[in-house]
Amino acid sequence: MADLSRFYEKAEKALQKGKPELALDAYLDALDVDSHDERSRESAADLYTTLGQSAKAFELLNSLLKDHLNNNDSARSIPAYKKVLRAGQPRADVCAQYAILVEKVNKKEALEAYDLAIIPSRTNENFPTR
Repeated sequence: MADLSRFYEKAEKALQKGKPELALDAYLDALDVDSHDERSRESAADLYTTLGQSAKAFELLNSLLKDHLNNNDSARSIPAYKKVLRAGQPRADVCAQYAILVEKVNKKEALEAYDLAIIPSRTNENFPTR
């Protein structure tokens, strides 16, 4: 596991100076070293959102969610899924996988995820519009 602390420190200093673009660069540099680093992906996504680049934020959050789902980690999947929903529309297969994972923990949330999987939003480009 790579030591990413120098990137975190650089990002924190940039944020303290009110320079979110430099902080984002530091987190992206950390991702170049370790593309699965959770802290860097989440922080970079937050900064992309702050900077008005929601599509890039969605990409990072969605990849983080997929990792949590593939690890059957419901404790991390639930907040990650909620962040993804705020950033955009996840693909139907991701919604279904999430629903299956949380079905025993939160039936209402699982039903909402199944609904998104079955009846996707018209803005979702993965499915044809009527």
